[in-house]
Amino acid sequence: MSIVGYDDASRVWIVRNSWGPEWGEKGFVRVSYDDDSGVGVSTWQFEIPHHDEYLTVTSPAENDYVSGNYSMHVGDSSSDNLNVEIRQAGSSKALMNLSCAKAGPSDCVSVLDTRTLADGRYEAVAKSGSSKAFSPVRSFYVVNQEPKNLSIQFTGVNVDLTKPLEGRVEFNVTPHSDPVPFHGVAMVISQNGKVITTRTTEGVVPNMKVGFRTNTLPNGAYDIFFRGDLPANGKVLTVDSPVAHVTFQN
Repeated sequence: MSIVGYDDASRVWIVRNSWGPEWGEKGFVRVSYDDDSGVGVSTWQFEIPHHDEYLTVTSPAENDYVSGNYSMHVGDSSSDNLNVEIRQAGSSKALMNLSCAKAGPSDCVSVLDTRTLADGRYEAVAKSGSSKAFSPVRSFYVVNQEPKNLSIQFTGVNVDLTKPLEGRVEFNVTPHSDPVPFHGVAMVISQNGKVITTRTTEGVVPNMKVGFRTNTLPNGAYDIFFRGDLPANGKVLTVDSPVAHVTFQN
């Protein structure tokens, strides 16, 4: 969780959670200054030193999915000649260097032909020619080919899904997509064919654990499945897991 703001009038911290926009106040929650639950016991603050010159890759955003000819934007405070270094994720070796043409007082643009790269994960770093300033690393995915063999499976963690469920239950979720991961995985709960609630998780990894409190919904019969989405060359591919028919009984 990240503290992103505060409200002195209401005496609360404004906190962003990682459970997606379906949770809380569109993914946010307010925590009282006087809260004694312990949620804020371990809190870290970062102090960023001021710099007169800055470079940052503003587009793509972190973990964006790009294809075709893609315009990469760099925010900068310099009139110096700039370039954008493209490299394989986790590598320090440059695959290519793209010149960055000024597009405004604090913006320059490099055009990347992603079709010259194999589909996968890459990193971009903007660099200044003379001052040696450089931006933070920006990770992104290249997807020009439609990924094959997309699948999602899930099982209950120490729980029998064929028996009535109560309290908090957890699921082991194993999404598979190659060569790039799903953009997001959503747990979908429906009843009589109507979606009741969804919980979306971004930052998908090969093995995930997802929890849900059954007492947030009325007792009854429900269907649960997981849905993955993956942007690919201008469209969004989706795949659903098998459906589990469950009963909540609290």
